[in-house]
Amino acid sequence: MKLKILIPSPSEYFKTKEEHGENHIRVNNENIARMNGLHLSDTYRRLSLIQKAVGHYYVVAVLDERGQCFRVGHTESPFDYWTNLLSNDTVTQPIADVVVLERGLERKAAHRRRRELDGEKLQVTRRLRIARLLAYE
Repeated sequence: MKLKILIPSPSEYFKTKEEHGENHIRVNNENIARMNGLHLSDTYRRLSLIQKAVGHYYVVAVLDERGQCFRVGHTESPFDYWTNLLSNDTVTQPIADVVVLERGLERKAAHRRRRELDGEKLQVTRRLRIARLLAYE
């Protein structure tokens, strides 16, 4: 039995990419999960230990209705992993949750916050310079 997987339109994807910057992959994955009736859970903590041991970019965990993890994998593309998982006839348990961890997400978020703060400081400095120039005229 093959399931039809809903994905965001290209315009929604690019809108997400524009709004979230480096974080857009995770947000897009959450949108895909939400569109397909899946939701993220607090399994991130448990999976972070596995994440350090895996050399690939993403760690994926699949949970059943009771919140029990019945499959953990690693992949280059979470969407391909979900597609293969949902079209796989050997998976007989209902899938309630799919959790995707992105490597280095905390570092990327901290770097983005630092860039945003630097940008805000530059804007304030520019405004002060303009205000001073206008005051002298």
